[in-house]
Amino acid sequence: MSEGTVHYSVAGGIATVTFDRPEARNAMTWAMYGALATACDKIVSDDAVRVAVFRGAGGAFVAGTDIQQFTSFTGADDGIAYEKRIDAAIGQIEGIPKPVIAVVEGFAWGAGWRLRPLATSGSRRRARALACRLREHWAIAFRSAMWRGLWRVSGLAGPSAC
Repeated sequence: MSEGTVHYSVAGGIATVTFDRPEARNAMTWAMYGALATACDKIVSDDAVRVAVFRGAGGAFVAGTDIQQFTSFTGADDGIAYEKRIDAAIGQIEGIPKPVIAVVEGFAWGAGWRLRPLATSGSRRRARALACRLREHWAIAFRSAMWRGLWRVSGLAGPSAC
């Protein structure tokens, strides 16, 4: 299976970031997280970019992190380092001072689940609607990463969203 790619392009003031590993439903590899960080840096530093669009290739958004990479973990510290890496990636996208749109088609689990709310950062109304839907489906948020994603959406929507 491929390492995948994160493509970055700019046209007409729109930066497009495409997660491209469709054979694994765009499950993120360490290399893809590195490319995502580079793309975010470019979006922030390029004054010609007015909006950023994140999307997946091949009918899926992002199906999380490729868990096959976890076989290299040798202890709990590796798991903690992984969670910090994911938090940093999400934080970097949240820190983009321009409108961000996520085109979510198909799978969006794990890291992909956490990326979805970022599209709502420019609109509290949409964040409230998403937070309400998430509250209805809280049972599927079983990983700590998913709980942090729910916390972030709640922060956007406010404590009395529904």
